[in-house]
Amino acid sequence: MDSFEPASIKNFLPDDMFERVKEKVLSKNMGPHGPHFYHTVIGRWLTDISFDDEIESFILNKVRDYFNEPDLVRAGVHTARYQMQNGVIPQLWKHYDQSACQYSLDICIDKNFDWGIFAGDKYFDEEPNSCVIFSGNNHMHYRPDYPSRDENDYVTLLFMQFTKPDHWIFEGEDAFKKYSAMADFKFREDYGYWAQPDYEGREVCPCCDYRRVLDHEEEYQKGKRASDFLKKME
Repeated sequence: MDSFEPASIKNFLPDDMFERVKEKVLSKNMGPHGPHFYHTVIGRWLTDISFDDEIESFILNKVRDYFNEPDLVRAGVHTARYQMQNGVIPQLWKHYDQSACQYSLDICIDKNFDWGIFAGDKYFDEEPNSCVIFSGNNHMHYRPDYPSRDENDYVTLLFMQFTKPDHWIFEGEDAFKKYSAMADFKFREDYGYWAQPDYEGREVCPCCDYRRVLDHEEEYQKGKRASDFLKKME
């Protein structure tokens, strides 16, 4: 993958298209009274989402043109609403993404307060219809400490991932289990510790329990798997 710097694009979608995207995202009814599971480690509701062919095609072609990569393919799309719930404070710790996130879009859909993102060494404010573009697999990213204690405050975001067609995610149903730890080994190699959230005072659900990553330390010290993973990520 060619290297690039994280960047922010304002007015990422035409106004009418953004309104259609926003309507679809809000129709998912993420929030305290909606049907979705609340992830207490991260402090958010999360769900997959898709759009009509016109929107999907517009975004895919825009990403291909932006990176001058005509063969990029859609790898995943989901939307999230970050909000305090029953005293749980949202967080996004320093990490690399484990999944197919070679080219990542972070599009702000709706908010009533500010909570931006660091990608690499750059901080980005996020306004509705702005898009932060980075590589979730290769740019360390995180959010600063959650700045509110008002349980009515929220930020709703849309995450879109794109990859080359030969990405490991397309190698079959066991691909994630086989390769997702590459991001953890890379983070350990680059920063000297394993990426971990703050679990204090939180109920930990299996989908957000990253403590198992710590079990790789012995394997990391032996060196071979880390070396193999890092070569595969080049």
